[in-house]
Amino acid sequence: MRLNLHSTFQQTVCSKVTALRLVSATVAATMLISIATPIAAFAATETEPNTDNSPNVSTSEVAEALSGIPAIAAASDTVKATSDADSAAQTTVAGTIVDIPKDASEGVTFGSEDGTKLDVELPNADAASDGKQIAPGIVAYAAGNGSANAVQATEEGGVRMLTVIDNPNAPTTYDYKVTVPNGGKVIVNEDGSALVVGLDGTVISAVSQPWAKDANDTPIKTYFTTDGQTLTQHVIHNVAGVVYPVTADPFWLSLPVLYWVIQRCGGLGVLGAVGAYLSGSRSWWAMSGAAAVNCMGGFVGGTHRLKQLLVWYRKI
Repeated sequence: MRLNLHSTFQQTVCSKVTALRLVSATVAATMLISIATPIAAFAATETEPNTDNSPNVSTSEVAEALSGIPAIAAASDTVKATSDADSAAQTTVAGTIVDIPKDASEGVTFGSEDGTKLDVELPNADAASDGKQIAPGIVAYAAGNGSANAVQATEEGGVRMLTVIDNPNAPTTYDYKVTVPNGGKVIVNEDGSALVVGLDGTVISAVSQPWAKDANDTPIKTYFTTDGQTLTQHVIHNVAGVVYPVTADPFWLSLPVLYWVIQRCGGLGVLGAVGAYLSGSRSWWAMSGAAAVNCMGGFVGGTHRLKQLLVWYRKI
């Protein structure tokens, strides 16, 4: 009987630790996303983008709108991409393969060089023209419904999927249909970010909290919803006072970077989450917070630990 009880206990503990490791990796990945997302993108622009606010949005208008957010271009200015008959841009950055198609309806493919890859369909892809590179690592798709897409492969190994909205008659919902190999689903977290998880619950990709800004740098209300297979960004732009164009952005972090997070930070995060769980703090936020604090070395010296993580990350 002791052996059976011991075996049951071991199985229970292993199950809890596996679940908490997922929490830890998710928290650490979310923290890295917040680092990778250019905070300067929210700074006031020096010049206001000039677009004609018509239903037709050209690639040059997309380029002009994005030029008003210098940190976006800076996030991929050293990315080297190639193209072929089917791809507007192909690159490998930080262990992540990114394939941005010429035909928007074919979807953006990204993921590990030798592992899981995701395919994400762009919003309103059927209304888009063929993609063109407008800057290093950035492909834009002209469209005729008052909005247009752009996709960026960033230096950190992430993928930014941008929407430039040029008039109040443009859609307010933008669907990113995700194809997850071997099943799986999309989850929207309580903090507004999202995860793509496999059938067994393994995190495949993480998506930062969405943002949207108008031409005057005024924040526009935006949020995610999902039906489990499609991540939908809602952009409430058709309200008084909005100055077009509006730029909106979900940022995707892929599996190779998540592996790095687990290797560098997973164990410390698990210890923090386990400690919170055993002390009775069993909510997602309590365990996530404890995992994050432990992962980053606590509040004291946390900045130094954060710099170390960035240095390690940039070496891979």
